[in-house]
Amino acid sequence: MSKKVVFCVPSIAGPTAPFVKALEDSLPAVLDGGVWTEGYVEEVGNPYISAARAMMLRKALDAKADAIVFLDYDLSWEPTAMRKLLDTEGDVVCGVYRYKGEPEHYMCSIIARAAEM
Repeated sequence: MSKKVVFCVPSIAGPTAPFVKALEDSLPAVLDGGVWTEGYVEEVGNPYISAARAMMLRKALDAKADAIVFLDYDLSWEPTAMRKLLDTEGDVVCGVYRYKGEPEHYMCSIIARAAEM
């Protein structure tokens, strides 16, 4: 039995072309092997990000999603990265992305417990 992932994307004017290409290029890897099926929810024009996310979450839950992935409308990623995210163990899994430009710097810090190292 396959699991369903729903991609949720809030934006003011729709996703960027690089985002659309990244998501389209990811689908073959996501769907490979029949483990996952996919859905897509978009909230366009809502300036209240928390309201937009809540509305998309309700739609994803109504669609009986096993995994819900919130994505910023202007991201891009390697085609296999989404499948890697979906196959990672855990109740809550996230991907972090870096600031644009050099030097390489990320939006958060990862702190590992000594027992996990």
